[in-house]
Amino acid sequence: MQVEDQNDNSPYFPLLPQHQTKFKLDVPVNQTGHLTRVVAADVDAEGPNSDLEYRLVNAAAGFSVDRHGLISNTKPMKAGDKSSFLLVVRDLSQPSRESNITLELMAIGRPMRTTNRKKPRLVERELWKELFVSDSDSVGTILGIMKAVDEEGDLLWWRIDEASNPNMSFTVQTHSSQGSDKGEASAELVS
Repeated sequence: MQVEDQNDNSPYFPLLPQHQTKFKLDVPVNQTGHLTRVVAADVDAEGPNSDLEYRLVNAAAGFSVDRHGLISNTKPMKAGDKSSFLLVVRDLSQPSRESNITLELMAIGRPMRTTNRKKPRLVERELWKELFVSDSDSVGTILGIMKAVDEEGDLLWWRIDEASNPNMSFTVQTHSSQGSDKGEASAELVS
């Protein structure tokens, strides 16, 4: 006997509210390379029905997306620049199913400071210094909430070192502006 999975589910974006069609993200000014990551998943069984492919539609020159949903650029954005485009994710089955979302990127600058340039500090680190992951955790599971503060009020940006995340199993998700005028920021570590 052989059981086959029917491709009856479209990919979805587990970190976004259901039926949300637009996602606004702040990105740092004057940065090239990886800007952010958008995670998609498909609940069909492993194989072509759940293997995903990302593409950008109507993106300005220089923007790209890789197979993990990492949005990159080759041209730095200036403070106040906005870029809007469609991110399409489809499964690799035949016929395939797809979903999409409009991404709006806004370049946020860091104010020039003449103060001491103190490093940001991690807040309540004991709550998230050791996190546990289970094989049964689905894509988009929140593993922990991280917090940091910059006493000088600088914007804070979260990033996972790529060498520590070779399979792109984890991402950092923020829900509000990546920084605030108080220099406080929190983010969720997500599987």
